[in-house]
Amino acid sequence: MRQRILAFSSTGSAFLRDRDQLETLGDHSELLQRPICEVSLTADTDEYVWQVTACGVVKCTHASDFRSATRKAGVRSIDLDEGDRLAAAFVLAERSRDADVVIVTAGG
Repeated sequence: MRQRILAFSSTGSAFLRDRDQLETLGDHSELLQRPICEVSLTADTDEYVWQVTACGVVKCTHASDFRSATRKAGVRSIDLDEGDRLAAAFVLAERSRDADVVIVTAGG
């Protein structure tokens, strides 16, 4: 099974690539050399991508919504308020949209 990596910038853009493509992205390789976070997606599972911003905004999106993230410029994955940034992203499996998720900051 082919492993797909969804890499996120701190500005809320997402880039979907095969793991072996991360090193050869051309114009956007600088962004992906230091992504804020990466998540692995599998083609055969019903997955949800959760995104959390530094100001506490949480967004849950079905992984299939990132199909177009293969564009060179990626896709906007979350709208950020001025001064906010994407802090983390993670994947939860099937039927997890209604899951209880606890997010803890370094400051408690």
